[in-house]
Amino acid sequence: MPICGGRHSSAVRRVFARWEGEARSHGERGADWAVRVAVNAGQQPATVSKPAGIRGRSGTMLSVTCEQRALYSKLQMVARGVSGRSTQPIQNNIYMEAADGMLTLVATDLEFIGVRTSMPCVVLEEGAITVPARLITDVAGRLPMGDVQLTAVESNSLQIRGGKSQFSIRGLPPDDFEQLPQLDDPVTFSMTQGALLEMLDLTVFATSTDETRPILTGALMKITQGKLEIVSTDTYRLALCTRGIGAAMDRDQEAIVSRRALVELQRALDDESDDEVRIAISQNQIEFVVGDTTIGSRLIDGQFVNYPKVIPTGGDKLITVSVSDVTSALERALIVARQDAYRVVLRASGETMTVSARSQDVGEVEEAVPVSMTGEDAEVAFNAEFILHMLHACATEEVVLELSGPLNSGLLKPVGDDGYLYVLMPMQIM
Repeated sequence: MPICGGRHSSAVRRVFARWEGEARSHGERGADWAVRVAVNAGQQPATVSKPAGIRGRSGTMLSVTCEQRALYSKLQMVARGVSGRSTQPIQNNIYMEAADGMLTLVATDLEFIGVRTSMPCVVLEEGAITVPARLITDVAGRLPMGDVQLTAVESNSLQIRGGKSQFSIRGLPPDDFEQLPQLDDPVTFSMTQGALLEMLDLTVFATSTDETRPILTGALMKITQGKLEIVSTDTYRLALCTRGIGAAMDRDQEAIVSRRALVELQRALDDESDDEVRIAISQNQIEFVVGDTTIGSRLIDGQFVNYPKVIPTGGDKLITVSVSDVTSALERALIVARQDAYRVVLRASGETMTVSARSQDVGEVEEAVPVSMTGEDAEVAFNAEFILHMLHACATEEVVLELSGPLNSGLLKPVGDDGYLYVLMPMQIM
């Protein structure tokens, strides 16, 4: 009657020593009772082998015990892999499989995202089922803290018990659930969670949400000469971040990755972690492995924009400003700018730059910010929200704005970071 791993505490040994007798008095409940004692004794959850004469409930397909908070957290993560728009009802479900002391959860829309994660649990019966993602997540979130028992039966229903609550959810057979295929001959590399999250934070916000131009709804990830570039644009702004990844790969690779997959990856990463993320890119798929979670996606097919031609050169007006100062000024100006397409006008002269916005319906605002400037006086209008997106992600204390004229694109860079740039298309000055 071993627990997987073969290590028993004295509490668990006493449980199993009494198991035969308890099973006779409790019938089928004896096994559940022993598992509950083992969990309460603080054991590493694992598959429990039942002694001869104690069988699973008639028709049981899956039976596990796990902790409510851990289950809810994992379900929340995996449920975001469901699009809710699939023509196949089963793809709106979460696939649940119990085996080897682990509960594995999978969800995918078979296109832009697939999420797989696992968690330790006590497994009474190995098996699988699929259940509606939103429903199982809502139920798990409402259960009281403590142990939760999940039992799937042959009628494809999942019975959930937590505290004094009992639910029965209708599911679908697991055999019909489709998952993203394995990657074929991928380029593989690793980088720390913190480094990858920084790159995503600096770029993903600039992807487009216009689904009529699918190429722009993703970010380009380009591996070349031992470096990773991530580029995104919605045609109104462009973000480019470049970081080293160590040794050069055996071949260059490019991938346009959906915004949806990258946003879920951002949620899964820890900016303070030095643990590595394994990244694998094939011709039509990408996969990120973060601890016990895997996030995958099919790549967006097509040719990304020729972004080097978008990056302005020859800016002769350089304005260096404190990130905190200009962020505060823009956030105040945004109160008025919202009523005028988020337009703010920047006027720089000498050691001062004014940030102003005007709306016929609301009024106007103007604020002066200290700057360091080289070149002639400058005047330009930008979308305030677009500037703030970059500033909120910027980790440096100062940024420099390069300008060449009121009708030309501006270039915003963090001071001291040569691996990042942000291009802004100008707006008409009213």
